[in-house]
Amino acid sequence: MLPQFPFSRSQHVRSWSNYLGTISGKEIPLHVTPDVTDEIGGADRPSLLGRHGTALRATLGYAFEHGLNLRMRGSRWSASNVLEPSHIMLDLANLRGASLVNRNWVSESYRLGRLPTGHRPVLAMAGTRIAELHHRLEEVNLALQTSSSSNGQRVAGCIATGCHGSAIGVGGLHDTVLALHLMTGPNRCILLQPATNRALGGELAVWLGEQTGIPTEDVVDDDLFAAAQVALGSLGVVLGVVLEAVPLYRLKRRITALAGNDPKVWSAIQTMDTRPLHPDTDEQPHHFEVVLSPYPVRGRNGAFVQMYWKQPAEEVPPLLLGTDARMSSELMGLVGSLSFVVDEGFSGSILRTVLQEQLERRYPSQEVSGLLPGEAFGGGLLPEGHGITTEIAVCQQHASLAARTVLNVLGEQAGHGRHMLGGVLLRFAPESRSLLGMNRHSNTCFIEMPAVRNEEVVLIYRACWAALKKEGVPFTCHWGQVHELTSQRVKEYYGERVQRWVDARARLLPSVEARAVFATPLLDDVGLG
Repeated sequence: MLPQFPFSRSQHVRSWSNYLGTISGKEIPLHVTPDVTDEIGGADRPSLLGRHGTALRATLGYAFEHGLNLRMRGSRWSASNVLEPSHIMLDLANLRGASLVNRNWVSESYRLGRLPTGHRPVLAMAGTRIAELHHRLEEVNLALQTSSSSNGQRVAGCIATGCHGSAIGVGGLHDTVLALHLMTGPNRCILLQPATNRALGGELAVWLGEQTGIPTEDVVDDDLFAAAQVALGSLGVVLGVVLEAVPLYRLKRRITALAGNDPKVWSAIQTMDTRPLHPDTDEQPHHFEVVLSPYPVRGRNGAFVQMYWKQPAEEVPPLLLGTDARMSSELMGLVGSLSFVVDEGFSGSILRTVLQEQLERRYPSQEVSGLLPGEAFGGGLLPEGHGITTEIAVCQQHASLAARTVLNVLGEQAGHGRHMLGGVLLRFAPESRSLLGMNRHSNTCFIEMPAVRNEEVVLIYRACWAALKKEGVPFTCHWGQVHELTSQRVKEYYGERVQRWVDARARLLPSVEARAVFATPLLDDVGLG
């Protein structure tokens, strides 16, 4: 008989799969969703945090007592074994919402330095989807500083795997985190924030303890915080994150379609000097990316440059109804439109033609103003159960070599009859202070390769990874996407940060029992266990 916990629904799931289907048919002995059973009604019903606090104390107590591994469900988007289910899967889908942190609860330095410029700390509950967070912030004339490529992730999961951002001067969403509300045991929570540029006083920790009924300690430590910024779901249960929001802005987007070998494109990739691509303005774009055709067609465009500039929200009218608001900076929608090709069994030449036409249709040269951040980033999705993606991160100095290496491999593989039904996307982000954030260099280039999943695509990915190694290009891959990371490769890329993360985990979870409860197969695979 399944254990029952307060304010929760317990289920035995016989067959569970993630969104893309890279994990499928997994049995979950105990799937727990808090805030479903209404044991106490009327005016006596506890708050949202109170109900979750009661449910989580009981669930974690059961896991610790019986030595059972616990995994977080998230939005099921991760394709790697960071999401691999085990004994217990915890679903915080009902822990949603966002609210401004009381101005009186910020530190003196933050009050004097950041509040006057319009920056505001916002507490987002772990189960809040990025799209919902965009909308909630817009209602109070605020915005995220950067966004992930799609907006269906839950905020805790998006941060946990280090999703890249959409601003070349900001980094990933994890780089805008001011504090994390983390549950490390059945009766212990912490509000974790850095000692350097601490944003909050101790009042928020007191309030969270009162609301959840779980004693909450205000912990201020640079290394612990840097570890938790990209925690891989292995440092405890994240109940909420405090993000730094900025005054609401709009975006002007410009797409420029160029030849795949255009020297202006490759110079910008290597140097980040984008001015030749926008000779009418010297202002650096807020966001810059390049979509490359994996199989360029002679005489047709093979490089599609997207740039966004910030505009004051109050001076720019909103995007007119009827205009395409699904202007995702990712190739997800394109990949979805290609999924039918697999079933049709088209030849290689037809595949290349179809892909070229889809790229040209999706990325026509145009300019659109008045986009809200939530409109500009986060449109399409990979097809459920049929998509796959890998994302390679390299130091900016290797960006051109890495991109050309990937394109050469795609061409060679096509010669053997193996095609990737997708595109190659390059994005850029500055250095993160997070220990396991992929953007560990002063500037990092991300090479993303979303595709329709078939028996050939992982072979193509492996050939790309092998070619980069042969070229001597140090790289890593997105923690939540397809990869073959090893302990050696992780050490080569992250250096001394690896041991610092392991040490921080031991400090946050000092007992062997606690580390076992929050373990994941990924840790052992890459030498972090």
